[in-house]
Amino acid sequence: NFTAPLISAFIYALIMPANCNGYVVFIGALFGMLVGKMIFGGLGQNIFNPAAVGRVFVGICFGSKLIYGEGGVDVVSSASGVDVVASGTPLAQIKDNLANIGEVLNNYSLLDLFLGQIPGSMGEVCSLLIIVGGIYLFARRSADLRSCLAMLGSFALMTITVCIAAYILQGTNILDLFLFEMLAGGLLFGAVFMITDPVTSPTTKFGRIVFGVIAGSVTALIRYCGAYPEGVAYSILIANMLTPAIDHFMIGKANTYSWKQILGLGIAMVILCLIVG
Repeated sequence: NFTAPLISAFIYALIMPANCNGYVVFIGALFGMLVGKMIFGGLGQNIFNPAAVGRVFVGICFGSKLIYGEGGVDVVSSASGVDVVASGTPLAQIKDNLANIGEVLNNYSLLDLFLGQIPGSMGEVCSLLIIVGGIYLFARRSADLRSCLAMLGSFALMTITVCIAAYILQGTNILDLFLFEMLAGGLLFGAVFMITDPVTSPTTKFGRIVFGVIAGSVTALIRYCGAYPEGVAYSILIANMLTPAIDHFMIGKANTYSWKQILGLGIAMVILCLIVG
């Protein structure tokens, strides 16, 4: 069955720079296949998303070669969270000062972000096509909508908190900053095509919601409180690592939702929003 590894290969290719050296692509793919999948027992046994494993590995080892841009202007990748080159993607330009959103939108409008007219990996830049692909996957029931919505929802809640704080402190436009943060980087691609991987996701309904919330929250914490402008791949790998613990916690419980679970998740989100705000 070559379909499953082919999907991992497509995802890995889509989060790599188009002008990246071939040997870097090969090493990342080999590492993701051997360490991310085969070492755990092969197809259907892997704990971590192999595409994310390969991308993070080459980002750490070959960060200076993962560049974008034309005419000698190098732009760092925002696809998978490894931003180490000292040039600015749209996200990197507002990393230290959210008030720069007006200047950034003069260079890259929200429409540019939606249609893909920005630097970045070819899989992450066009939000329109990602949404269309997501609708197809969810309509065919090839992917679980819970993890996707939980990741986007948790990230959106924490982002709204940040936007309100930025408005109070700096007068930043809340709507512009919120839409920019939702459309920029690899958030949509990760939520639609990576977090929904059934092999590396929990098996229960509530477990997948917790799984998505962890990924979205860690992405927001990395983006707003960490050193990198982006961190989708890292957040997905961290959520993958916690999947066995989530499944273990749900042993013996009904595969449904309870008010205690929803209340606990709500309290956790309030705490995280206060922290990031």
